Amino acid sequence: MLETRPISPRKLPKQERSQATVEILMQATARILSGDPKALSTNRIAEVAGVSVGSLYQYFPNKEAIVAELRGRWEQAFMDRMLALAGRLRGVTLRDAIREFVRVLIAIHTENPRLHNALAAEVPEWERKELLQMVLAYLESHRDEVRRQNLPLAARVALQTGEALTHDTALRAPQLLGDPAFTEEVTDLLARYLAK
Repeated sequence: MLETRPISPRKLPKQERSQATVEILMQATARILSGDPKALSTNRIAEVAGVSVGSLYQYFPNKEAIVAELRGRWEQAFMDRMLALAGRLRGVTLRDAIREFVRVLIAIHTENPRLHNALAAEVPEWERKELLQMVLAYLESHRDEVRRQNLPLAARVALQTGEALTHDTALRAPQLLGDPAFTEEVTDLLARYLAK
């Protein structure tokens, strides 16, 4: 079961209008982080959101709390996609599973690379453990296809390699994320490491 995080806002938005204000603040923060993260301040967030700073402070004590809430939402969406992927991979061959894993990583990094990079810098330890457990469970269920003896270590190396390659490419050469050859190269690298 995934750990849950406490909600960051000071005041839980109950009314539809309050919920809409929090959503607008989240969208404004995401836009700023996607453009110029150094410009992030409560005043700038309020300006981009089209609300008063006083309204912002009704829900969040500072910009760090807003970013924490946005990061929490991003992390949950990321984990939801990884869990959905794990469900789809039951009974799929190792090489096909690797290719699908790489495709999902690329899709996540492609959607908004700058926002992803701003929010992914501090992935919490519980999330890393959850991802490692998913990869390890898959490898254990396909033991006969895996050439590595130390499955926990293989899971860690494969996960970190795939994530690092995709993340670095999103930062330095994002145009490659749309190239099917990049997907095949990363898939081949991981398959050669893992598969018999």
